[in-house]
Amino acid sequence: MSTSNDPWSQQALDALRQVGDEVVDPMAEQIINEDDEYDHAIGRLGYQKLLGLADLLLKAPELLLLDDGRVGQAFKAMPKRFTDFFDPLVVPAWVDAKKLARASEIWNENMLAIIGVLYAGSLPSCYLIANGIPTLYNTGRLGEHRFIYQRIYETGLMLDAVMHEDGLKLFDDIPGPDGIPAKRYVWGRGFIAARKVRLLHASMRCMLLNPPPARLTGAHAASPVFANSAIGALTADLAHTPYDSARLGKPVNQEDLAYTLLTFGYTIPVGLRAWGCRLSAEDCEAFLHAWCLVGHIMGVRDELIPDDFAAAERFYGIVKARQAAPCDQGRKLTRSLERFLEDYLPACLKQDLPMMLIETQLSSHEAAMIRPTETRIPPWWMRLLGWCGFTGLRAYYLAKSILVRWFPPLRGALGRSFSIAGDALIDSWRDGYQRRPFFIPGSINGGWQREVGMDEAVQERLRIWRRTLFSTVIVGVILVVLGTLLTLGLLITLPLWLEAPHWLYALPIAVLICWAGGFSFLTWRVKRVVAKRPGPAEPGNPDLTPAVEPVPAP
Repeated sequence: MSTSNDPWSQQALDALRQVGDEVVDPMAEQIINEDDEYDHAIGRLGYQKLLGLADLLLKAPELLLLDDGRVGQAFKAMPKRFTDFFDPLVVPAWVDAKKLARASEIWNENMLAIIGVLYAGSLPSCYLIANGIPTLYNTGRLGEHRFIYQRIYETGLMLDAVMHEDGLKLFDDIPGPDGIPAKRYVWGRGFIAARKVRLLHASMRCMLLNPPPARLTGAHAASPVFANSAIGALTADLAHTPYDSARLGKPVNQEDLAYTLLTFGYTIPVGLRAWGCRLSAEDCEAFLHAWCLVGHIMGVRDELIPDDFAAAERFYGIVKARQAAPCDQGRKLTRSLERFLEDYLPACLKQDLPMMLIETQLSSHEAAMIRPTETRIPPWWMRLLGWCGFTGLRAYYLAKSILVRWFPPLRGALGRSFSIAGDALIDSWRDGYQRRPFFIPGSINGGWQREVGMDEAVQERLRIWRRTLFSTVIVGVILVVLGTLLTLGLLITLPLWLEAPHWLYALPIAVLICWAGGFSFLTWRVKRVVAKRPGPAEPGNPDLTPAVEPVPAP
């Protein structure tokens, strides 16, 4: 963690904007540029092959331990310096297993609310950094609406992998001779996801700073398909207007990366508290701790990893003061984010609710920086609806905190239900394109190829299905909120029931109906809706499925 008295001075951070990943950048450049054959694949295809193997490890990390398994054999066919990248990593002494476990519990207990904060707080906070994330996305044309589902889907996958139980799994080696203490290692789904994203960032830096005409040699030069399409979305127009690293800093530089990780580790607990969630100071520290470990795994320098929540708040404020500014790219990305949520909302809420949610997480000044120019002032009834909704949410969190103290198993029951609904929402972000998570775009339109059968009619059915899923989750949440508030009211007024009129006995029945209905909607009904999703059941996998002809995206 922080190793000097003032590691976040203006001069130090200016210098770190010119620093990428000194360990992984050379490896990414070797993978992308070399003509070596990796298990019958070269260059970028070899890189994709390596990430494809990591995909399998995300589902079953134990596969790597099987020497006679196909995954283990495929890894052996890759150069060792590349496959070692996914080996378990020695963790620093400051890593606390109990804090990691508590962070996972917070994720499970508040998954739906965290997804809301991700939309309304984490992503918009990234769009504020005018010289960082928005400019990078604009360079790669990733701000287009057709990219937004994939971007948010990949973010959700990363968040779920890291925060899931055993996503960051610690284990000890045996002690060495002469009293040498045992080393601790981290591995698991979250570790592998973080390493994949780290390699993705390194490959993006390589491609943006070294446009294709200057790099293609050997087998690449002989492949017009590769020359025309390998990094189309990320290097559009770079031949005419090179990426200005002197002004903007390197793509995904150390300052931007450290700030982005705090939009998870710091912004999410702060955002939950803003909506009424009763997180203790220890809970906030635990959630941040998990993302500090992710930062270490992803190559963030030690001096940029905060020691505690107060230090995270300070660093977050410093970067905002340095980098936050209004820009067209930030407004464009915010508009794409609004349109993303609009696909889930009924017509009466589409125009106002997306930006209203963002304004509950950002200050008025920050929201103004990224507010799309066409955004209107919400009518009075929308403002009243928003006030009622968030007042009810805060009341629910207060009532829940009291009830789980009286009846602890309720915490686990709510957590399981919210996890099922949250996983369904994250998977619903997957769109109908043959695009694998965390992979470098493979065509001039960004690698987006429609899955077989994904015509416009199926796309429209997918949008209707999303609204059905969202309304099912919202009904379940409303019933749980009502059940929680009515239960607390029932328990508080219980002594008065001996002399209560008979019609008040409808209250316990209402409580049972709300709880039964809420759990039913968030579990059984959500699963039924998920089973009816139109289109392909799984994301496209170019290694396992036939190639499809590219179709222009809408």
